[in-house]
Amino acid sequence: IISIVVGEAMLIGFLLEIIPKSWAFGFLPVVPIVVVSTLIIVIGTLFRFKPAG
Repeated sequence: IISIVVGEAMLIGFLLEIIPKSWAFGFLPVVPIVVVSTLIIVIGTLFRFKPAG
């Protein structure tokens, strides 16, 4: 749920120009939003599993 909320916040930030368009690195704003949302999911998954031992 956090990744969706952050992605939506970034989308609104790009649309209202709160987040500079240069943060999109020349791509459509969707690309950095998907990257950040995916990173949140991956990091959450990694913290969810405890190492054996």
